[in-house]
Amino acid sequence: MRPIGVAELGVRLFNKMTSLPSPESLEEVLAYALIYWDEFSLVIRSEFDYNDSINTFLDTLSPFLISKVLTSKWPGTELHSEKAEVFRFKVEEASIKILSTVEHIFNFLHPQYPEDLAFYKSGRATYASVAHEEMAWLEE
Repeated sequence: MRPIGVAELGVRLFNKMTSLPSPESLEEVLAYALIYWDEFSLVIRSEFDYNDSINTFLDTLSPFLISKVLTSKWPGTELHSEKAEVFRFKVEEASIKILSTVEHIFNFLHPQYPEDLAFYKSGRATYASVAHEEMAWLEE
């Protein structure tokens, strides 16, 4: 399967009101990540319960960790009073392989996985998802 190019998609919104990305869409996004994006982020919200699989998943990504910040804002979300940990990672073949172990884009969701996968090019988020809302978008 070949990666989808940003120029082909323009701005394309997927949500439960239109069409959900299939598991193949995650595969396409991850393949495209290796070509276009240089960083990605995942989020842990402390107000939600989560299991040890989140820590295990983040531990496997730790060699690629760029930063971890406590914030109330990340692509697709702005909290009013709570804060969450946003982890930024380098896009490399090995980090993308770890992401590919998740079956679906909306499986990046507590309690099993960190939430809200986003990809960045030169610090700008051009792909983002809000898993609990079943929304994902790609911008030029």
